[in-house]
Amino acid sequence: MSVSKILHCTITFCILLAMTTVAWGQTSVQTWRGVTVTDAHGWQLENVTITWIEDGRFLEIRRTDGATRTMAPEDVQLIHDAQGVDITAAVGLARTPGAGGFIEPAAADNSRASGAVLNSTESSGATTLSTAGLFNVGLDVGMGYATHAGTWFSGLDDGLNFQVGARAMVTEVDYMRFIYRRQDFGDQSIDVYVDPVTISVDLEISLREYQLLIGRNAAVMQGTQVKSVGYLEYGISVMEHIFAAPSLSNSSDSITKTGMVLQGGVLVLLDKNLAFDISASVTWKSGFGENDEGNGLLMGAHLGLALLL
Repeated sequence: MSVSKILHCTITFCILLAMTTVAWGQTSVQTWRGVTVTDAHGWQLENVTITWIEDGRFLEIRRTDGATRTMAPEDVQLIHDAQGVDITAAVGLARTPGAGGFIEPAAADNSRASGAVLNSTESSGATTLSTAGLFNVGLDVGMGYATHAGTWFSGLDDGLNFQVGARAMVTEVDYMRFIYRRQDFGDQSIDVYVDPVTISVDLEISLREYQLLIGRNAAVMQGTQVKSVGYLEYGISVMEHIFAAPSLSNSSDSITKTGMVLQGGVLVLLDKNLAFDISASVTWKSGFGENDEGNGLLMGAHLGLALLL
């Protein structure tokens, strides 16, 4: 393997490792959904999702339309789940490691405004709101560059690729994703015996990947504003290796194999419906199969644009 290829592989693995660390590090905090939070003044925030952030120093409260705010533990009086059960102590005791103590329920306030809900005009000190980064369906398109290693890709060129993808959220953080990706591997000349002569045929070699992935999102915050969404994905890839011969009436042949995919990335939000999609991926084609065929590793980085709906 050349020095250039080793450098490409090293850079790709470093990017993927960083993306993986961000995605999993951001998704380790426990979340409670569909709860009602009553603050120290008796105001109720109904049917919200709550999560401890900043090592348990603040409680993030997110409404179903994406509006978010943060509260200090001393500003929280009561928390009830969807069935009306008081879970205040349980939520307080489940704070992230490094945060001490728990929420102390305050005395009930008879002037409680039972119909009040979180809204975009509410303000309290450092509390800010954000609707960015929450979506049900995502569509993306992008370009990338990939390098390879292993005998299954031996003799082929590194090069650019093109991809389109779609995400469908299953839970608030988990989703399914489909990706179609086309990778060009350059040209090769082979000798073909056609009785009674041998002719040289130029082949255009490419790879089409059809990936089905399971993914998880994690909001990356700046203060209380969602600035980007990290993600980690894994799944299978059906790889169609295509050999086209334009000089022979555009005839072609193909080999189809399966592989495993690991991909990490980040959606850098431009607004609540549009984001840059930056990712790095590894596709592994094992060497197990008929005739002990060769294995291969395809490593790439991609830049795209995502529409979030």
